[in-house]
Amino acid sequence: MSRGSIDVDDLLNELEDDTPFSPPPKPKEPSRPQPVSSSRSPKDKESLDDLLDDLDLDSPPRTNLPTPQERSVPIKEEPTERSSGISTNSKCYPLYIGGAKDEQGVSPGRACNQLRCTKCDFDVMRIEGVEWDASVDYLFFRNFYPDASKLKQKTRPRPGSASYACQCSWRSASELTALIKGPDMRWVCAGHKVTFSTYPCKVDSKVSPTPPGENSLLVPSY
Repeated sequence: MSRGSIDVDDLLNELEDDTPFSPPPKPKEPSRPQPVSSSRSPKDKESLDDLLDDLDLDSPPRTNLPTPQERSVPIKEEPTERSSGISTNSKCYPLYIGGAKDEQGVSPGRACNQLRCTKCDFDVMRIEGVEWDASVDYLFFRNFYPDASKLKQKTRPRPGSASYACQCSWRSASELTALIKGPDMRWVCAGHKVTFSTYPCKVDSKVSPTPPGENSLLVPSY
C-alpha cells in the first residue's frame, strides 16, 4: 500500500472520531391549543358591570295586572239592554181572502197572503182593484198564469176589490170572505213566520232574566 492511501485513511478515521453521533430527528407532534385564560383585566370587568346595570336585570318585569289596592275596589257593572224573541210558523184558520183595503196576514181578521194550491202546486197570485170577467175559464189560467199583464185582459175595474188566481182556480173578493174547501178549491195557507218578542228592558247582569211566559209581555210581529 502506498503512503498516500494510508494518509487518506488516517484522515477519515480522525474525522469520525471527532464528530459525535446524532440520531435522526423525531417528527414534531401537532401543537395543542392553549386554554384561554378566564382572568379579565379590571377594565373589562368594570365595563361588564356597567352593561348589567344598564340592563337592570334585577328589576321585576312590569305587567298590566291591577295592584292589590285596585283589586280591592269593586267594579260597577252597567245594566245592559236586552230583548228576546220566539219564532214560530203559524197557519191561518179559518182561511180568508179579502179586498184591496183589507189587512193581510195571519187570520182571524186578515186576508191570507201566503196562499198555495195543493191541486196544481202553485202559489196564489193577487191583483188589486179589479175582478175577474165572467168569460174566464180553466184554459185561460192554464195558459197565462202567472203573467199578470195577460191575466188583466179578462178583468173589470172595481175599486176596493181583489182578484186571486192559481193555474187551476180563481176567485174575486171585495171584503173578507171565508174560503170553503171543495173539488175546485184546494187553496191552503202555506204558513206565516211569526216572532213573539218582549219589550226591551234594563237587565242587571247579576240577576237571571225572566224566562218568556213569566211576568213578561209577548208582542207578535208578522
